[in-house]
Amino acid sequence: MTFTGSGRPDAPGAVLPLEPAGACPVCGETRRGVEFPGLTDRLCGTPGTWSLKRCAGCGLLILDPRYPVAHIAKAYENYPFNLSLPVARPAPRGLARVVPLAYLASAFGYEDGLTRWQRALALLAVPYPEGAEAAGFSVMYLPRVAGGEVLDVGCGGGAFLERMRELGWRVVGVEPDPRAVEVARAQRGLDVRAGTLEQNRFEDRRFDAVASSHVIEHVHDPLAFLVECARITRPGGRIVVVTPNTESLGRRRLGTGWIGLDPPRHLHLFSRAALRRLAVRAGLRVLTARSSVRNAEFSWLLARGRLPAWPEPGQRPPGGWAGLRSRAFQLAEWALTLVGVPAGEELVLVATKP
Repeated sequence: MTFTGSGRPDAPGAVLPLEPAGACPVCGETRRGVEFPGLTDRLCGTPGTWSLKRCAGCGLLILDPRYPVAHIAKAYENYPFNLSLPVARPAPRGLARVVPLAYLASAFGYEDGLTRWQRALALLAVPYPEGAEAAGFSVMYLPRVAGGEVLDVGCGGGAFLERMRELGWRVVGVEPDPRAVEVARAQRGLDVRAGTLEQNRFEDRRFDAVASSHVIEHVHDPLAFLVECARITRPGGRIVVVTPNTESLGRRRLGTGWIGLDPPRHLHLFSRAALRRLAVRAGLRVLTARSSVRNAEFSWLLARGRLPAWPEPGQRPPGGWAGLRSRAFQLAEWALTLVGVPAGEELVLVATKP
């Protein structure tokens, strides 16, 4: 069944076919209540209003109705490619550079080029976003695999793949945005395939690791997405997913300004329990399912209007009172995570294929 209308039929281009979201991909429940009605696209200005509904069975937030696959490109007409962490900072120096490198050596085995005393500095990389958190994300929490091959799903312009290639991995990417594909191929010399993961039909059990950062919330069938990731991963290989966290302090305190909502592109938003449950349903063994405060400052600054929707490359975060408040917000999330509350802005799922 399809229907038209998005709440603003008088807006140019607003009347397009929409579809109901169907049963919950996590638990199969069809009952849901409206959690966020009347949302608008704050980032790209896609015409229309949208509703996020909470599944009565598992709490998953579901955009309902939504653009079907055939029309979802409408939501990305003004979407910038190759988006990473928008709040850019100067390149770290001294201990600010060595400590994360030492942490990577200690936690994930990336020891090349580090001396013994530098590796010892890993003791300083406490689980704070400027230490272990940012360093872990830089390799998508993947331990070193000699000669291993990693696939980055939704790789953008290939910054992560370039880093992993420097660390000794063989790298492949897949990306639906043709502009980003061209950047990755022409400027970085990477093997990046155009289209979606499903369209590329990689070989069974090919990859030692499959990573996806802020992708699963965009797909129409997240269960099928994880099943496909499992199919192309060798037994014992890693599958890593990073996605917005509906239990975050930002979701609770920033209201409709929370960047994680992002209608009409974010179709499913997960709690820690829901993401873990989905991974198990896909046949994976979950190693880690936790929250991360890595993006907390950016979330607060964007929600409070202290950053443009898409900051310019190299733009520094604001200082003064706004900068202090955004850092305090991040520290509050971090303190909650230390006592077991999954309050960070992002979820990190690390799973293995049995």
